[in-house]
Amino acid sequence: MDAQLYFGGPILTMDTPAQVPALLVREGVIQGVGSREALAAACPKARPVPLEGRALLPGFLDAHGHFLACAYAQLQCSVEGAGTVEEILARIQDGSFARDFMDDCANGHAWLLEQRRKINEHEIEKTGEKIRSMFSWIKKD
Repeated sequence: MDAQLYFGGPILTMDTPAQVPALLVREGVIQGVGSREALAAACPKARPVPLEGRALLPGFLDAHGHFLACAYAQLQCSVEGAGTVEEILARIQDGSFARDFMDDCANGHAWLLEQRRKINEHEIEKTGEKIRSMFSWIKKD
């Protein structure tokens, strides 16, 4: 049986209660939240995982990964108009497609600025505001 008992740092549930002292995971599935003692009694073979003050956000996924995926896609070499395999290889070896894109980004490329605006208006940012409000050490504007 693969089980972990997390404790010793803020565990933010995004539910009620918003923060719990411990979390039990068995076979990759959250089994429960509550006191460390109660969860350890429920699953004595669970491996203790002290958070040492680090925050745990169970079930939270990095929803900003789409931005990186989009950026990586822009770094892919276009083979449009290439007539031969040798021409494709020359474009890849040259690397100018990546340099041009990175230069545009560094200089405020309109596409990148538009993506940043969209991200800042995205629904996930509202969730981010809620998460940040739960951390007492984050400076409030």
